[in-house]
Amino acid sequence: MSDTSSELSDIEASLQKVYGNGALQDLEELREHYPNQPDEQLADAIRKRPTPTATLFFRDENLATFATDVAPKMAQALGKQTLRVGQVACSTGDETWSIAAMLEKQGIDYTVRATDINPDVLTEAEAGVYPNGALNVLSDSPAIACKAARMFKQNRREGTFEPDKKLREHVEFAQHDILEGPLPGGPYHALLVNNMLYHYPEATRDRIMENIAGSLAVGGVLVFENCDGPGHEVRAGIYASAVGF
Repeated sequence: MSDTSSELSDIEASLQKVYGNGALQDLEELREHYPNQPDEQLADAIRKRPTPTATLFFRDENLATFATDVAPKMAQALGKQTLRVGQVACSTGDETWSIAAMLEKQGIDYTVRATDINPDVLTEAEAGVYPNGALNVLSDSPAIACKAARMFKQNRREGTFEPDKKLREHVEFAQHDILEGPLPGGPYHALLVNNMLYHYPEATRDRIMENIAGSLAVGGVLVFENCDGPGHEVRAGIYASAVGF
């Protein structure tokens, strides 16, 4: 894919906004400048601007399928071990808290470590305070999602809701760039990849998938949203790694 092509990926288009606000002339010059000649303001802009942030509570059926059909079998096979779930590009944490609530309702011993490159969205995710309207998507969601929604506390005065203490005990957020390497704290029994891969050009997807594979335990699973998938066709689904549980 050419840098000057009208088919620039979303990430590349966002990067154009970054170098457009500075002294750099084009994407090629940006690549030469960073990281070989690091500039803190530019680096901060790159960390924050290019990342997709779209996310919704309980929006993807694959998460519900994982929570109801796959995770219980994995937990049983793990015995006394805790089911370790990682997430790439968690954004403001809507889907992070969604999967945590569904696993909690299944009675599974689990942890979720959610990552994103953008420190601003991670601050929002960790705070976990959302407007009440964010749960309106539940009208046609799977039954487990409707049950899991009860794991959130409403503040009627403020018109907000947040995850209860039980969920917070199992979830943590960390800054990480999946382009730089596997998720810290791995390997994970399951990895969630939501609304992210299709933003990148093909060559970058290959690099991301290498780091995702390096984050996953043998016998683990990858859970992709409807717009993500391991092939360049970006298929949805739940994929098992080398050896099944």
